[in-house]
Amino acid sequence: MDEIRKIRPRLLEQIDAIKANDLYGSPDLAEYPEIGKICPYTLYYAKTTADLLHRFGSLDSLKIAEIGVGYGGQCRMINAFSSPSEYTLIDIKPALRLAQTYLDGYSLKSRIRYLTMNELSIENYDLVISNYAFSELRRDIQEVYMQRVVKPSKRGYMIYNHVNVEGFGAYSIPEFLNALRGTPPRTIEEFPAVTAGSTTFIWGAQEIKKT
Repeated sequence: MDEIRKIRPRLLEQIDAIKANDLYGSPDLAEYPEIGKICPYTLYYAKTTADLLHRFGSLDSLKIAEIGVGYGGQCRMINAFSSPSEYTLIDIKPALRLAQTYLDGYSLKSRIRYLTMNELSIENYDLVISNYAFSELRRDIQEVYMQRVVKPSKRGYMIYNHVNVEGFGAYSIPEFLNALRGTPPRTIEEFPAVTAGSTTFIWGAQEIKKT
């Protein structure tokens, strides 16, 4: 909440639009001062959305890709406050089925696509997002995403944690930075941190005055 107030305070004025993420799935709710009961993950999706608007400006009309989709909560939150032209969710089939079941309960502004790794072609997305997903994959799967999604994207926002399984050979932070030499990302410490030492990569951004 403090971070949202710093960078996009007007989002909290639309708290009902944020809380609408909790309509399905019977999530565990926590009591927060001033806003009442809300799922903590919903509040985090709102914070990420605020950060995206702060760093990239309007997300209207953008083609967005999200690697690792959870249950679809980030997609729904972005659609609550922006109108991307297209939103591609990328994950394994069971996760995509869950996300589609959840998102079908909402009227979304974007054209939604659900793709597995092997259904991807090389596309020029306007923005790629990955929150604690790309960094947890095996190196061979990361390479597919790098070539087909990450490198062709004009902008990116990726929270990179450090919980990769030994033997997966995942990209280290220096390797990831080197792989994007054409558009070197900024690295900032994730805050509030979900896992210790998590790093956020941001490229193609220009910070926008808070509103």
